[in-house]
Amino acid sequence: MTLDEVTRSGVRADLAPDHDADKALIGEFESFCKDHKDEIDALMVLYDRPYAQRLTRKQLMELVAAIQRPPRQWTGEALWAAYERVEKDRVRGASRGRLLTDLISLARHAMGVEPELVSYADQAAARFENWLAQQGNRGRSFTEEQVGWLTLIRDRIVVDLEVRMEDFDETPFAERGGLGKVWSLFGEELEGIVDELNRELVA
Repeated sequence: MTLDEVTRSGVRADLAPDHDADKALIGEFESFCKDHKDEIDALMVLYDRPYAQRLTRKQLMELVAAIQRPPRQWTGEALWAAYERVEKDRVRGASRGRLLTDLISLARHAMGVEPELVSYADQAAARFENWLAQQGNRGRSFTEEQVGWLTLIRDRIVVDLEVRMEDFDETPFAERGGLGKVWSLFGEELEGIVDELNRELVA
């Protein structure tokens, strides 16, 4: 036999995905979400449609702590990967890995609120484009520089679930001129715009 001769093909057993384990993980996560939707604030907010209140970062962190508590020790990344392998036809958008907000999408899908699993960043991007379109329909236009800042605000909300006025003096805003710069672009409308985006983009 030469080095180039193929004698067997296929995936090594030790490297093949364990679909039984993936299904078990998904089943346990879905049971957890449904069993605790009346106890954990984040799950109560995400299950309630239409949402009676906006999810806060504190509530999300409490949910993160709950799913990582022994014996579970689940992570959003592992859960997303399991869904990608088991329900690939219903998963849209690549896992954002370390973004805690992907847990929002995971929980909503697990509780049956959303039939598809769509990354939180993709959902926020769609809401953002819809918001921009609504502004245009109302005769409100933005310059290219303003849209650049609005996009930065969107991306911060995707990570932290909100933007506060004091955040403009932190990365990534500070490197672009911080609060002084963004205020010069939007003026007294700034706080209202930030409030709108916080409300419109957060599940």
